[in-house]
Amino acid sequence: MTPLHVAPTSDRSVLGIMVDYAKMLSAFLEPGFSDRSGLMAAEELLWDNPCHAGKAAEFVVFPRKKTSALLLARPGAG
Repeated sequence: MTPLHVAPTSDRSVLGIMVDYAKMLSAFLEPGFSDRSGLMAAEELLWDNPCHAGKAAEFVVFPRKKTSALLLARPGAG
């Protein structure tokens, strides 16, 4: 298991993105949902929403694209 390091963020917009996604997720799920497939379907709807952290345009990230790139960049991925 990879060690976890918790530290203050250098950009509070990251926290704002997490809050925005939590609010959007609630719009796609029924109250009290317990079905894992419902969560996966809602996740698919969210992964094309851009995340913007920072002030420069190069910090706009689309989760669908960035997740694949990060997973492929891991050692042993292939």
